Amino acid sequence: MTKLVSALLSLYISSFLYETMFFVERLVHVPSESKLFFWNHLGIFLLFFVPIYFILNRVVDAEQHGGFGRFLRMCITTVALVGVFVSVLYHVLPLESVYNPPVFVDQFFAPDLSFALWLLVPLLILFF
Repeated sequence: MTKLVSALLSLYISSFLYETMFFVERLVHVPSESKLFFWNHLGIFLLFFVPIYFILNRVVDAEQHGGFGRFLRMCITTVALVGVFVSVLYHVLPLESVYNPPVFVDQFFAPDLSFALWLLVPLLILFF
């Protein structure tokens, strides 16, 4: 559970840093029309994510409950982590240059309200 919580919190922090750091655009060395454009941005994002994850993994200590409650909490946290990750792909990283998701997936992740909900709901899950 600690690794899931660390990954979830790392996504929040690295997304914030990726969006606000002034030097990110200077690290992009690929034209926006290229298929490598997404991979370049993903590499820059991972430069933020990986160190933050390892730091938080040492600091965060999630409660460990036994039995079915722990299993259910891990499943819900995993769904929240996947939702936040896909939402970050939609709104932070240039996903369209590599993959055009189906309309069904777009309905859940593309609108700004969905982005806000995918950022808020996992935090509520962590605190309750």
